[in-house]
Amino acid sequence: MKNIVKIFCSITVFTFCSIHFSEAQLIVNDPVASGNLLMSIEEATKQTVELQETTKLLQEGVELYSKVSKTIRNAKKVKSIIYKQAELVKLISKEFHRTEIGSVKMYGSYCRILKGIIQENLNNVEMLNTLISPGEKMTSGERLNILLKIDDLTNKSYRAFKQIQYQFNTDNEIILDRIKFDKKYKR
Repeated sequence: MKNIVKIFCSITVFTFCSIHFSEAQLIVNDPVASGNLLMSIEEATKQTVELQETTKLLQEGVELYSKVSKTIRNAKKVKSIIYKQAELVKLISKEFHRTEIGSVKMYGSYCRILKGIIQENLNNVEMLNTLISPGEKMTSGERLNILLKIDDLTNKSYRAFKQIQYQFNTDNEIILDRIKFDKKYKR
């Protein structure tokens, strides 16, 4: 992308230099060619106008590229957030289908916490839907700030899930080991 901007800038500089040099090349040394002087001036004027129009188009192209580049970055961030959201839901849904549970009460508490994380995740999705809806009027900067906030909230939800999952797994293993021990030695 930086190379494209460099190419646009190079073409723009070349265009400006060409305009300057085309004006400097109007010196006529041949008196016989003075009849063609008017045609040369007309042709030079046309070329100058064409070069100025080309310069204007290149500047518009650079501006458009800049806008598209921002849009692409925002789209990549949205895609990343959606992927993280989907991954989080997938991981949490697996937790609701556990079969080895040491304590039903502890598992019930764990599931309530997971439901809270899912609710936070849904709030993030709603904010994301609002952000990408075409009717929403906001600047690119405002959109980017909201995207960053949603990304941060998604990352916090993911970390909260991983933390509570680790805690539950640790506690559950202890209880399951205790149950296995009791079964083995109490026959």
